[in-house]
Amino acid sequence: MKMAAAPESWTLDYTLTPDDYIRFSVYTWDHSPYLRRRRWSLRLQLVCWFLILATLVHSKIWLSLRSALLFILASAFMIAFARPLGRWSAKRETLRRIADGAHDNLFVPTHTMIDATGIHVSNSDGLTNKLPWKSVVCVAIRPEGAYIYITSTQAYILPRRGFEEHSDFDRFVKWVAAFEEPKSPRTMIS
Repeated sequence: MKMAAAPESWTLDYTLTPDDYIRFSVYTWDHSPYLRRRRWSLRLQLVCWFLILATLVHSKIWLSLRSALLFILASAFMIAFARPLGRWSAKRETLRRIADGAHDNLFVPTHTMIDATGIHVSNSDGLTNKLPWKSVVCVAIRPEGAYIYITSTQAYILPRRGFEEHSDFDRFVKWVAAFEEPKSPRTMIS
């Protein structure tokens, strides 16, 4: 059975909510290559601080079996709980920035057009942006929508509710996955 051709373009009208932005921030914390390096750096810093603290408390840390066991357990704890703590931290930081009003320009009515040439975004504040597909780093498809990354940590958030019908979102996902350009965006579906 042959599938009907996907439309050449999509038009979305939506207003982002704080929940949309929080989900994006947590997803980016989990999946960004840049932040992945930062997470490992933070884990290493925690282990180093523990070593410094343990050295101050117990001057013979290398000779003490109890101190070595404590170091191993603390390191395992930090590595095991780094992801949930990082997700919690990303959510907390995003909530703080929203409460401070740092991202008020995100939560305004937005009009987005997507076609083979790229993404055209305009909002009620009068800001417009045209982004060709060759500038897109990655497209992440989530159950709640899509994130079109322009850097490893910045993206256009396209909520599923912005599409006229759920089938439009499904066709968009298939279209992006099959997009053929000299520099097509990497698509992650999760």
